[in-house]
Amino acid sequence: MGRWVAQHPQHRHGVHRYSAEDFGLTAVAVAGQFERYLGQFATVV
Repeated sequence: MGRWVAQHPQHRHGVHRYSAEDFGLTAVAVAGQFERYLGQFATVV
């Protein structure tokens, strides 16, 4: 397994970076959609 990991390093084909804005969303809009969830689980997350 160690050999495979050494031969297949993370990001060898580049790094993917995504943002909410790439999909027409804003951080405020996303936070609004998760408001109830975060209210319930914010201490866990």
